[in-house]
Amino acid sequence: MSLVFARLSHCVSECDTIARMGGDEFAILLAESQGSDEAGQVAALILSTLAQPFFIESQELFISGSIGIAFFPHDSANLDELFTYADTAMYSAKHKGRNNFQCYDHELTLHVTERLSLGAALRYACANHELQLYYQPKVQLKDGRVVGVEALLRWWHPVLGMLTPDRFISIAEETGLIVEIGEWVLKTACQAAVDFNRDVAASFKVAVNLSCRQFLQNDLAATIEAILKTTGCRGEWLECEITESLMIEDNPQVANTLEALRALGITIAIDDFGTGYSALNYLSRFPIDVLKIDRLFINHIDTDPCKVGLVKVFIALGTNLEMQIVAEGVETVSESASLQKLGCGLAQGYLFGKPQPFDVLMTTLSL
Repeated sequence: MSLVFARLSHCVSECDTIARMGGDEFAILLAESQGSDEAGQVAALILSTLAQPFFIESQELFISGSIGIAFFPHDSANLDELFTYADTAMYSAKHKGRNNFQCYDHELTLHVTERLSLGAALRYACANHELQLYYQPKVQLKDGRVVGVEALLRWWHPVLGMLTPDRFISIAEETGLIVEIGEWVLKTACQAAVDFNRDVAASFKVAVNLSCRQFLQNDLAATIEAILKTTGCRGEWLECEITESLMIEDNPQVANTLEALRALGITIAIDDFGTGYSALNYLSRFPIDVLKIDRLFINHIDTDPCKVGLVKVFIALGTNLEMQIVAEGVETVSESASLQKLGCGLAQGYLFGKPQPFDVLMTTLSL
């Protein structure tokens, strides 16, 4: 921290003030700032300075910073409010990928207020039975047969109505509620899998999305094994979907958990493939069974040669690694035909069915 303080000192003038607020946070008062342009220049200089390596006990270390800026008296003439607004802008910078600066505006306060309100209500969502799983069919392209579903979480907020995960999952992850909610999702999905698989010849899989926090905050494999036993669900009926970001961390705990899930007979799928990281070596290092190609590459594949080329590579890559290939977000017959021609085996999307509650979907399936 003393080295960081020294570098900050070189970025400001003698009449400016630097204070450590605790932990790894600092506050800087620019006494003679002429406005947002000058403050932005200072912030950019700080980020550039912090990006240079630190040498501690012969070790080369790198750090980055996230900076929030609030202006007196434009944003507020009250000191406490200015600190709060700068802090709000700083967290906005963190949410935008870190290593950047953001200036406060009123919309940020509205955004933060909404997130706090949702976070408070989310704590009671499980107990109040406000969560519900919807299921979207996954089909074989060659004959249109439904071979599984993906479980998608919905929150029936008492005031706002039905909310999709993009409105609240990041809040659940920040607050740690994702572990409790994730366990509820797994239990509910496994119970549904038991019902889906009554009197069927082939295994009907239910896919569930897992977050990074679930992998790192508890013994996920043991939790899922207990849920399988409690619900009577067989491992082969469950598919766990993870993202590329989880793989890129190269955390031994992640690899061990995936191996343990595989030992239970559970299928492992990479979700939204192609939108994350380019380090593809994880595909051979981790026990992955299914490659789900993101909808970004599927939409208009029937008219876009570039997307055809990329998807062709994805399919060849997955096939050579003995993985099943699933195309996400298929919306037209023409897209479906293009995918089938490229050798894609499975697909899901509005063409085959929108996400529906369990009871509604069961009335339309012929298993």
